[in-house]
Amino acid sequence: MGPPGTVTRLHCDAGAAHGYLGQVVGRKLFVLFPPTDTPFLYRIEGETETEQSAIDPLDPCSSSKYPLYNLASPVAFVLHPMEAVIIPQGWWHYAVALDASITVMQNFYHAPTNAKGMVQLVLKSIAGLKLAAGGT
Repeated sequence: MGPPGTVTRLHCDAGAAHGYLGQVVGRKLFVLFPPTDTPFLYRIEGETETEQSAIDPLDPCSSSKYPLYNLASPVAFVLHPMEAVIIPQGWWHYAVALDASITVMQNFYHAPTNAKGMVQLVLKSIAGLKLAAGGT
């Protein structure tokens, strides 16, 4: 839920998850980039849960600040109420609410395509819990 202008920064979901987003109220602009664009999206180092980018696809200065960004192939569309989109693993996505909006989002795993990512995410979480508890 959010007011107009609410932004979800450009990122890939954790654990190689697929995601679906369903728009319930309002409209939302999405900009997606295929996994092959990763080298052009200036990944922010040190992010632990998701891969995030320094790029703002709507900032006209992004092309001059980040020259490799000019090689990227964005796909943009507006999601309207009662529409949904599936974002496959590895696809970068950015969203901005054009109206007050409610969006339902869920990550999911599919055995033939990305179950390994879920297992790695769970193992990483368990390792983090052990470290936080002082274990090895």
